[in-house]
Amino acid sequence: MSNTFVTVDGIDCNVPESHPFRASLMSHKTRHAAYKYELVISIRAGDICFVNGGGVEAETADITLSRDFLVYVLVVGEKIVADKGYEDGFEYFPTPLEATVENAAANAMMKRWRARHETANGRMRSFYILKSPFRASRLKHSIYFMAVAIIVQLSIRSGHSLFDKR
Repeated sequence: MSNTFVTVDGIDCNVPESHPFRASLMSHKTRHAAYKYELVISIRAGDICFVNGGGVEAETADITLSRDFLVYVLVVGEKIVADKGYEDGFEYFPTPLEATVENAAANAMMKRWRARHETANGRMRSFYILKSPFRASRLKHSIYFMAVAIIVQLSIRSGHSLFDKR
């Protein structure tokens, strides 16, 4: 795992239903029309390193969003810890190893890293503007998402870390 520095996960944010109805906007996570983003978190420091998405319809798979940009900025051999939504990209995204005694420590470490990432997603969703249907123009949604990501990152840097660093 020495070549793994970040975790990635998709986050869906509700937007108003479109008229006429577009099934591609429907999110299985929020059961509502949504835009999809991906958030990349540093394993070591717990900082938000990268945000991608905005205007991407919720039906887009997490792995597809990463293949459009994130995998192109990786150094050769670098890996990213992710959840099962990224299993098709095995060369970049290590999945839990076969359950053996030798692999138990690595699997536990990946699980801990993914849990930290869910904490970051939860902090993002704690902002009402991202968990309720967005009322402004959809074209502005990514600006608001980025503003929330900056606020969350500033709170992390000011001492509200995603995990206990002991």
